[in-house]
Amino acid sequence: MKPLLRCTLLLAFGEVCLRAASAPPGGHSAGQPRHFFATAGSKVAVEGETGFHGWRAEGNLVTGFLEAGNGFPGAVGEVAPSGTIAARAEVLIPVRNLKATGSTWEPYNEQFTDAIHRGLRAERHPMIVFHLPQLLPRRASPPAGATEGFEAKGDLGIAGVTSPVSIPIQVQAVAGARLRISVTLTLKQSDFNLIPRPTALNCFGGDSDTTRITFEWLVIERGEQ
Repeated sequence: MKPLLRCTLLLAFGEVCLRAASAPPGGHSAGQPRHFFATAGSKVAVEGETGFHGWRAEGNLVTGFLEAGNGFPGAVGEVAPSGTIAARAEVLIPVRNLKATGSTWEPYNEQFTDAIHRGLRAERHPMIVFHLPQLLPRRASPPAGATEGFEAKGDLGIAGVTSPVSIPIQVQAVAGARLRISVTLTLKQSDFNLIPRPTALNCFGGDSDTTRITFEWLVIERGEQ
């Protein structure tokens, strides 16, 4: 082999070794976003009131994807920096996966489930959708294994109406290189044109406008098992 060619090959091999040695653990290059997608085990609950009666609906399907830059927790245990984290996500909750619960009279649950689906206009708008363009850490450097808090700013779409929201979320690493993303959100149904906005004449009989949504979204990083 000619000396010049051998020297070129040695330099190229040395550069590859240097890049491999300086790459972060888990095979991720600095600055590259991390890709997560939904996996089995998620759950969602929606609670509210109708007149004097409380109601609750539950589901077990939360789909979508998440892309997040450096600082988002993952299987290799990064911690959040103090600034904004580059992120992009779409979270989808199928409306027809929500089922009314809480009554021992099964036909009542079936009827109320149908009423919920009609109220959310499931035929025309089958998904509750959250789009995320920004993620802010709520605290930096939590203890190892502790849940990390973030503020997710984005747009929430329900029954064909989209509204900007700021949602506190908790992220925790769980077994099998997965993350559990937990959300508790209180919103007004009237903000999404689901019911008329309450007035002094129609607000009697409990707070039928406020609805509480909680869900746990399990995601796994692409390429992990």
